[in-house]
Amino acid sequence: MKSNNPKSNHTIDNAVISIFLKSRKNYGTRKIKVMLAQQNILLSRIKISKIMQRYNLISNYTKLKYKHQSNKNATYKYHNLLNQEFNNYINYMKLLSVI
Repeated sequence: MKSNNPKSNHTIDNAVISIFLKSRKNYGTRKIKVMLAQQNILLSRIKISKIMQRYNLISNYTKLKYKHQSNKNATYKYHNLLNQEFNNYINYMKLLSVI
């Protein structure tokens, strides 16, 4: 069902919202797509997710995206090749001398 008619888009939005609320806010895009297919409404998961974002519909079981974490055990020791002394008697004195 592909149409640029705003009335039909409104009915599609209502269908997505009603399925989401009937599932007690548990269904995500995959399950909503299956339920819409049973009603002979063909819609992509991307379109369903955009409708859900537009109406701020968030599933109870959201899948978190992977967040990269650096290796906390990786500590590197560098040699003092410039033989700099870091005995600060004035804060940021060496930092200012490098700039």
